[in-house]
This record gives sequence, structure tokens and C-alpha cells, in this order.
Amino acid sequence: AIIVDDDAVTLDVDGTTATATFTLAEDGQYFVASTVGGERIRLTDDYFITILEDQAPEIAFLRPGRDWSASRIEEVTTRISGEDDFRIDRLELRYSVNGGEWRSVELDANSPAVEVDHVFFLESLSEDDAEPLVPGDLVSYYAVAEDRVNTARTDMFFVDVQPFDRRYSQSQQSGGGGQGGQQTEVSDRQREIIISTWNLIREQSDKRRGDDAYVNDNAALLSRLQETLRGQVETLAERAEARELTASDDEIARFVEHLRAAAEIMTPASQLLAEIDLEAALSPEQEALQHLLAAEAVFNDINVSMSNNRGGGGGQAGRD
Repeated sequence: AIIVDDDAVTLDVDGTTATATFTLAEDGQYFVASTVGGERIRLTDDYFITILEDQAPEIAFLRPGRDWSASRIEEVTTRISGEDDFRIDRLELRYSVNGGEWRSVELDANSPAVEVDHVFFLESLSEDDAEPLVPGDLVSYYAVAEDRVNTARTDMFFVDVQPFDRRYSQSQQSGGGGQGGQQTEVSDRQREIIISTWNLIREQSDKRRGDDAYVNDNAALLSRLQETLRGQVETLAERAEARELTASDDEIARFVEHLRAAAEIMTPASQLLAEIDLEAALSPEQEALQHLLAAEAVFNDINVSMSNNRGGGGGQAGRD
């Protein structure tokens, strides 16, 4: 028998091998004994049992490992690596198109260590499975790993859809695209708000720094940042409208339309952040980023067209 904390568990003997199964609930010790003539004879020293805390899985994207830009007909391969002290029971990739509903892809797991690929076929990927992606569209994604009781999530990453050819005007190449730089800065700041919201959600779920005061303070800060950015986006749109540019150029009108749409969706995003509804805030945050990226795509086309037609966009039209 094996003696576990003074309780005897009978060993099943098969030739020179003996086995037994028992359940552990707390630290303890055991030794092997034999009963001879009604007396228990110890056969081994004590062996101590230590119950280890179940660690959460570790999960990360090995590829591409950063935000990515691609045309709408490309295939973007992601590679996920996961590891657990016992076993990863479930591995899932979640993605959203233009801030829409999260979709789930179950990946092979059920082992202590996994490494698996998933390919985004952008040509067949769309928000409603009908319309193809266009420049400025956005795919957000992350991965989730679960063991018996713990859950871990990766950082959130983005694939933004670019035109087939990365075109830049001569004025941009020579540093003249100041307004374009401001537009890119706005989208970068919106991206940072999304990532910060996501990291705050992870800290809550992983119980790293999920205390109420920490979450409330940071959510309030993100709400103020989102509201400030909304005002800046509206200012960009108002400048174009004040110069009456939208009436003479359809592309500028589309540029302003995307800015207005981004500013409008930023309002509920800011409100949800203020209400500490972080999961709900992610969707309008991503929609706002998608409109900003779409505005960037239009803006680049405007600069290219102006460079080709007006010798680099000089004069009043270029300044506008």
C-alpha cells in the first residue's frame, strides 16, 4: 500500500510494477509500506507533496507581432504561441471588422505548448460578408488561451487596408504634407486610446491591477482623451468646410464626411469610458479609427492628384 497522510491506498501489483491513484487537495506526504503478519512495515522514506498554484497560460503572437498594413486582396498570416504549466484546454482567435461584432475561430490546443497559424484572407473578409474591404477598413484581432481555471489574452493588433500601390506625392516626400502629418497623428492617437482601453480590460480580467480606483481613474482619463480628440477631428472638418472646399471637390467632401463620422462615434465612446463600460467602448473606438483611416486614404489620393495636376500642389489650393 501507499500511505498518504496515514490513509492506506492499495497498490495494484503487476509483476514488478505497482500503481495507485489518489486525489490531492492540500500539501501532505506519503511512503510505501507492506503489511506482514498484521504489522505495517515501512519500505521507503517519506516523500512530500506540495500543491502548486495553477498558473495562467502564456500566449503571444509570433507573427506578424505588430500592426500590419495590406491591400484588400492579400493574405495575412498570424502565428500564435501558447504555453501552460499543465495544459492549454482552449485556444481561440477573435477578430472584428470595422468595429463590428467579434467573431471567433477555434484553434488546435489541448497540450502544454502550442504554436498554430491562422490566415486572414482579406479578399473574402468583410463586415457583412458581402462588400469587399476598401482602403481605410480595419481588422482588429487578439487571441485567448484557457486552461482549467485561468484565461489569458494577447495584446490587440490591427490590419489596416491600404491601396494597391503605396502612393505619395512629391510634396509629402519633401516634407510639405503638414496637414497630412496631422491627420496621421490623429489616427495614431485614436489607435493608442483603443490599445489603452484593451490593456485596462486585460488588467481587470487578469487581476493584475483591477482595483476600482485604478480602473476608474484610467477610464476617466481615457474618456477625456477621447473627448479632446473628438474636438480636434471636428476642427479639421470645420477648416475644410470654412474654406468651401467640399463644394468644389468630391474627394475633399468624402474626406470631411469620414472626419464627421469619426467625431460622431467618438461621443458614445467617451461616454462609455466615463461609465467604466470598457468592453462596450471598444466598438465605437474601432469604428472611429476606421473612419480616420478612410479619411487618410482619401487624403493621400488628394495629395497625389494635386501633385500630378498642379506641379506639387503649390499656391493657395495646395495650402488649402
